[in-house]
Amino acid sequence: MAYYRAGEIIRLNRIALGMTQEELSEDICSVETLSRIENGHHKVKKDTYKRLMERMNRMPEKNYAICTTKDMGLLEEDFIIRNFMVNHDYKRAEVYLHEMEQKIGTDVISQQHLKRIKAVIYHENKKICTKKYIKELEETLAMTVPNYEKYIDGIYPFTEQEAYIVLNIAGGYGDERNHEKCLQIYQMLLRCVDAEYMDAENGSILKVIVTRNMCCQFGPMKRYQETIELSQKNYEECLSIGYDHMLPVICGDIAWNMMKQIEEGERDMEDIVLVKKYLRQAYYAAAAKEMDVFCNATKEYWNKKIYGE
Repeated sequence: MAYYRAGEIIRLNRIALGMTQEELSEDICSVETLSRIENGHHKVKKDTYKRLMERMNRMPEKNYAICTTKDMGLLEEDFIIRNFMVNHDYKRAEVYLHEMEQKIGTDVISQQHLKRIKAVIYHENKKICTKKYIKELEETLAMTVPNYEKYIDGIYPFTEQEAYIVLNIAGGYGDERNHEKCLQIYQMLLRCVDAEYMDAENGSILKVIVTRNMCCQFGPMKRYQETIELSQKNYEECLSIGYDHMLPVICGDIAWNMMKQIEEGERDMEDIVLVKKYLRQAYYAAAAKEMDVFCNATKEYWNKKIYGE
């Protein structure tokens, strides 16, 4: 769960909505107090934060996530589902999803979380088409952000949960080959992360995930070298923050793009040694995390591209 800088959240929400400090603070606190809160020079009281956020039609809790219920079984199921999704094992994730549906709370945040993972799992398991997937995700995001597209060229302080919904929406547009809109949404997310209203660790993880997903769009656009360089930066960032879940995927991306360069004459055939190196790293990193689906995909790619089987 991410944590947020309260003053920065208030400031970015206010600016995104086009409100002045006078309009936001009226009958809640003085303009001077609001200014000090936004600048991080004054600790905001719980009631004041609640009233300011409610005026901007945002959730009033400082830190909120799913599982507001005290049911530890639900927390465990959510953890299991997330792990299956990270490992691309959506079939097994769906089994636990049905159990979660019976237990999860009816509050907006919990239901938004459920709708998001349900859309992702159903799409990956080919139960809904991409158009329906995008539609359901946009409706899910609208539960807390009615019109995200109005902020497409600006900065909006999405919560961690909202940011991952936006990330999935962008990926949906990428699947539809609408690369321009997909990348536009990713750029919006990067601007939000760079605003540093989220704690550093979760902000760094989100940035790595966004840029890795951008790389997925660069491939069909034949931006191979750009993808390789960005992936190598992501690799170093993952090592520095201890986010090893992405290492297999990133190594696989580098290998795939190098292979495309070889096939299209942009690299010498001798560089197949580098492709092998990154494929091995991808496989062993995935095996260490018991990412069976990814391991099998890597082996299939190796047999096809390296041995021509």
